[in-house]
Amino acid sequence: MPNGTSAAQLSARVETQSLEGPPAPEEHAAGFPPAAEGDQAVADMETVVATVLRVGVLVSFAIILMGTMWLFMSQHTGYADLDTVGRGALRSLTRYRSGHTILTAPTSPVETVQGVLAGKAYAIIMLGLLALIATPVLRVAVSVATFLHEGDRTYSLITAYVLLVLVVGFLIGKGG
Repeated sequence: MPNGTSAAQLSARVETQSLEGPPAPEEHAAGFPPAAEGDQAVADMETVVATVLRVGVLVSFAIILMGTMWLFMSQHTGYADLDTVGRGALRSLTRYRSGHTILTAPTSPVETVQGVLAGKAYAIIMLGLLALIATPVLRVAVSVATFLHEGDRTYSLITAYVLLVLVVGFLIGKGG
């Protein structure tokens, strides 16, 4: 038994604790000391990061849902050559054209914002997808700020480097 405690004493202590409620902050049921100050900071950071991810996913879901509802209500994507009803609807909605033809869906953040302002269903859906893509990047940015706030220079620099790589990748990346 821990610290020379007999089984009867341990049993009596457990029964007393269950009747009296949770143990005092300086005494834990498992016998561990209270969480250190650094442990609480880590727990707080994890809570903030989890909240950022949860809110980002919920916001993107809401935007995509609104765009989808608008698509079904208006029965038009807002872009030429994209039919939402009839025989060629699925092929039309999944087709991507580029080059010398007119683009049939937004392909950049600027075009997406312009389409949203014009009330185009596809652009609203695309905005939700962009929000979903931006959520993990925002999580890394929040981590940088949290590490800086805690004074953890090493992790601040590492996380800032990861954020820089992500941002540069988005800026110079090309689809197709």
